[in-house]
Order: sequence, then C-alpha cells, then structure tokens
Amino acid sequence: MRVSSTAELMFAIKEETENRRVNRRQRDGAGEYHLKIVYTYYYAVSLANPTQTRFASKEEWERGQKVRSERATSATAPAAEVVTGPYPPNRQFPKTGATWGSPPLLSAGEWVAIFSYSKDRLFVDVYDQRMGDKLLSTDLPSTVAPNELFKNAMWIEGGYILLPLNESLDSFALWQLPGGV
Repeated sequence: MRVSSTAELMFAIKEETENRRVNRRQRDGAGEYHLKIVYTYYYAVSLANPTQTRFASKEEWERGQKVRSERATSATAPAAEVVTGPYPPNRQFPKTGATWGSPPLLSAGEWVAIFSYSKDRLFVDVYDQRMGDKLLSTDLPSTVAPNELFKNAMWIEGGYILLPLNESLDSFALWQLPGGV
C-alpha cells in the first residue's frame, strides 16, 4: 500500500499463473518445467471520493509513499482496557449477523471492525474500542464464503479499512474511520 502526492491510496495486485509446460533443452539434461507468468496491476483510489478508481503506472507506484497495513488474523487480539474493564475485543461488542466471522475482527488502534454473516449477507460493524460506541454498520451481499473475504480484510495507516468483496479482488469496500488511526 502506498499513498500518492495527490491523496490517492495506491495498491498493487500481483497475479501469478503457472499455466503451461515448456521444454528446456539444457546441457545438464533438464527437461520440462512449469512456466510461471507474473503480472502486476497498479490501482489508485481517490481518498476524497473512493468511487473514483483508476489504473496507475509503475512509476506512480514507485513515487508513492509507503504506508503500514495489517491484515485480519485468526488469533484473537489481546484484551483491551475499556471503561468497564478489560475484555476480549470481539466479545464485548454485539455482532449483526447470525454467525461470527473467522477471523472475528480487525483491530485498528482505537477502532475495531467486527465481522459476521448470515446466509448471503456479510456484516461489518465498526466500534470505538474504549467507549464501546458503534460508529457504523454495513450490510453487504456475499456470493462467496465470507470468511475468505474477512481473512483478506486490511487496516491501512491513515484510518482506512479495506474489505474485498470477491476472490478476484476487482470489487471491494473501503471505509475511512473517524479521526484517522
């Protein structure tokens, strides 16, 4: 993840494919092997208007400033000190869906995103960890296993949460957290 000088969040998607056999006629007797094809696609999302997305060049990517990002993990985050005492971060907040996601949360500093799902819907609820206030609740359609999407959710420095909405990563939801984390 990178940020451009024009306030765009930039990310690269690397696609690797091993799709054909190639015969290498080497003196040492080496023969067939799988040829790996690698493509890298660069995208820029406007932070002022996340519906504006465009392809970016490799040069733009290299000029961008790196930002920290963290993925959701299967391990439960450590207990947080809240106004009412220490609690595991995902169990002190109610989930919207019938089933907890796996992983159940993405912790981003003082904010926590709770993942849950029901049938063909997935839910993301964002809470202030210290006060327990719900900041937003989002209900999205899901045609693939929600837990695979939750595993690829990311917190991005500057107060953003990114959640892919399908396996090919050509559709995603992006939230900006209040106060930027």
